[in-house]
Amino acid sequence: MARKRIALVLFGGVGERFGGDEPKQFSYLGDQPMMAETLQNLAKIASIEDIYVVSSPAWMKRTEEVIRLKRLPKIRAIIPGGKTRAESVGLGLSYLTKLSLEAEDLLLIQDGDRPYIDPEIVEENFKAAEKVGAAVTAVVSSDSVIFSPNGLTVGGYRPRKQIYLAQTPQTFRFGIIVAAHNLAKKKHVLGDYTDDGALVSEVLKKPVAIVPGDKWNIKITEKGDEELYLAIKGMKK
Repeated sequence: MARKRIALVLFGGVGERFGGDEPKQFSYLGDQPMMAETLQNLAKIASIEDIYVVSSPAWMKRTEEVIRLKRLPKIRAIIPGGKTRAESVGLGLSYLTKLSLEAEDLLLIQDGDRPYIDPEIVEENFKAAEKVGAAVTAVVSSDSVIFSPNGLTVGGYRPRKQIYLAQTPQTFRFGIIVAAHNLAKKKHVLGDYTDDGALVSEVLKKPVAIVPGDKWNIKITEKGDEELYLAIKGMKK
């Protein structure tokens, strides 16, 4: 039987570095909010059956409004998030666990503030997660990487070809990502991680495949990033 493919999209943060009266997911990218841009781009991926949105509890109604007004497809539920990314993912997993998903079903986790969705990268994520159990989108670092034990002096350089910068999507067999989060909570280390692939690799000690990412897959963090995204979008058409 074919494995179910679903997406969990994170809009739980408030975007303090971005500024403004509303969280950055409601800022406009061209003619629509970033939230709508991300969800529309993800919904275009034919193999994704269902999309679940994690929202800051304080902005649930605003999230519902955007989804309703834009008539966004495939959205099955809006889930209240937590104070951290890891906590928000954990709350999303708790919700999904109640839906009787199979351990072998595939869950794609996407940062809501990465609206650039490459269909090929998504499909490669699903293939890698199906084969290995976990997959992380990443790009090789183009800069030299320095290790410093004290933040004041150089302790050493890391080989650039061995350094990758993690992006999303990150995709997992459902049973594996749930087990990783549960073990991290049991060990009281969940708050130490901001990346789901790291939980699988470092806490669960399971292999994680690397899916080559795209340098244009930017995370919108500060003012001005919106213009860069729109320029990328225009270039990619």
